[in-house]
Amino acid sequence: MKLTPPGFHPKKWNILGILSLLIITILSSCKNDPKEIISGDGNIKISLAGIEDYTTIDKVAATRKSNNNTPVEIQSYEGFDAITSIEVEEPTAAVSTKKASSEVTKLASNTTKLQDTVRYRLLFFKASDNSVVVNELIKAGDAPRIRLDIGVTYKWVAYSINTANVPDITENIINKNDLANKDLLYASNTITIQPGDNFLNLTLKRYTTQYEVNVDTRGMFAAIDEDTRISLSNTNGDLFKTADFNILTGQFEGSATLVTLKGSDLIVDNILNDNNQKKAIFHTVIESEITLENELKLNFLPLNLALEDNGTIRNFPSAIINLTHNAITGTSTRGRKYKINAMLIESAVQVGTSNTKWARSNLWYDENNTISKYRLRPSPHFRDMQSKNSSGFLKDEKDLWRFSTTTPNGTEQEVGFDPCNKVFPEGLWKMASDEDFTSLTVNNPDSLYIIDRDEPWWTVVLGLIGNSKYYEMSAVYKSNTQNRTPGKGYSQPYRPNDPRSTMDNLVFSGVGRTDIHGTIYERPIASSVLSIGELVKVLPVISGGGFYWTSKGLYSTSNVTKPTYFEYGVNGATVLGVNLLEILQLNVLSFNGYFKNIQNNNFVNSTDFNSTANWRARLNIRCVRDPNYTN
Repeated sequence: MKLTPPGFHPKKWNILGILSLLIITILSSCKNDPKEIISGDGNIKISLAGIEDYTTIDKVAATRKSNNNTPVEIQSYEGFDAITSIEVEEPTAAVSTKKASSEVTKLASNTTKLQDTVRYRLLFFKASDNSVVVNELIKAGDAPRIRLDIGVTYKWVAYSINTANVPDITENIINKNDLANKDLLYASNTITIQPGDNFLNLTLKRYTTQYEVNVDTRGMFAAIDEDTRISLSNTNGDLFKTADFNILTGQFEGSATLVTLKGSDLIVDNILNDNNQKKAIFHTVIESEITLENELKLNFLPLNLALEDNGTIRNFPSAIINLTHNAITGTSTRGRKYKINAMLIESAVQVGTSNTKWARSNLWYDENNTISKYRLRPSPHFRDMQSKNSSGFLKDEKDLWRFSTTTPNGTEQEVGFDPCNKVFPEGLWKMASDEDFTSLTVNNPDSLYIIDRDEPWWTVVLGLIGNSKYYEMSAVYKSNTQNRTPGKGYSQPYRPNDPRSTMDNLVFSGVGRTDIHGTIYERPIASSVLSIGELVKVLPVISGGGFYWTSKGLYSTSNVTKPTYFEYGVNGATVLGVNLLEILQLNVLSFNGYFKNIQNNNFVNSTDFNSTANWRARLNIRCVRDPNYTN
């Protein structure tokens, strides 16, 4: 027996099924068919190849170097240095005219596709009277079909500003306000409609001068904060202009108007996806009017950098980079692209009459960093507060290095390995030599400071109770460079409410050293005397200091196992007018018992050490600039 559900009518359901199939077929057909624009009987199939490619015609470093390994010229500014370069690129067609005829076809076919979100406007005018018969917005990637009258000649025009928005025309003119700082893409020609299929393959050409600015802050060890703004300028302030554009003649018309750029956001490069490398793009529409040579400037208003310490912002309210070079000669040219690369580098510090250029902070190792594992700390006042041993004492395991090892705790030496050479950009920095440190021993530092990093007290019962505590000691040498204007980045206090925690001078942080087992030795230490249950007095007396490897012996197989180090510190210094329990900021330390030495003696208090084992101790490293850097 066949069961039929209540209300089921086979004929009715068959009809509904056929209708549903028919609707799906129609919708599917509509979806797959290209858009059709009907204005006649002749059929034109439209395809957009993209934008005509650029070809590099010149590449010159603004901070020049020759091909003979001559050192790179590094420009110095308030708070940072810069290595800049300029690449000049022409549209492929312009370059191809200078090539052999066999290369012309190949070059002319090179195009860059527009992004899928970009739209362009396509117009057809009757050639006989310039009347508009088609004015259509088309999305890149679409392939519409247009029907026009057979046997009629039309002038077609395609244009875009390389965005989803496309300005319309008024009396065949694109208003200049719609083109200010825009990437105008344009193509035009005529076509006579033939019976059957006609094909229109579009390649848009750039009708503006483009300036692409690439900013790289990997050498600042910081990401570019989203509040950073940049602009370009020249001496006369007339670099950026706009004007009306006649789409029939393909020419700018009327009086040009200056465009004032208050500063552009920097965007992350989609390919690099790295906040240390961002770019901004600017456009101007007037050709052959702007003199560029020795006049172009890159302006930061402001430059804000997010440091590698959970987001502290270092602020440079205004900074200007002079793009003095011979890569750009003559005048700005329509369709040309100037690719400006600015690599910002943390500036160095000089002291006294020495030519040594010191890094502002210590070397550390970040095994998880994809840019460079060898880095400079964001400040000499930074301390890794997360690296502690089981007793709560700071280990500084990423900052204290064995000598000539590829990692801070390396178990084998690699003769000639200098970790400072690996700091980005590679080769710019090197380990400080014993001669570099000798220049610091001529005089005492200008200041000694001490700070409590909240390491635990420990207690020993001696009839009375003896308490001891570790501290950190900073030796400060006054810089002879003039970058001390308040608000210029390095003169801002790094620690909140601690006005001495700037890095506009040369600052060494003293945290002692370790032996081969990681035991702390000679870290600045204070002892106090307590009666049982009652604080008698905290004696403000400090002993200990800092230890830094020199590069002496780095390249010698016979000497690399017993390297030379620089040490400084105090034996019995007093803290001036401050109770040791209250040192929450950098406080002045007296020079009582101050010492400074450069030596390679065996370390004391370590029975494991002998004449060939000193390298296994762990000390700080401070880098200096290599004057022979050739990039």
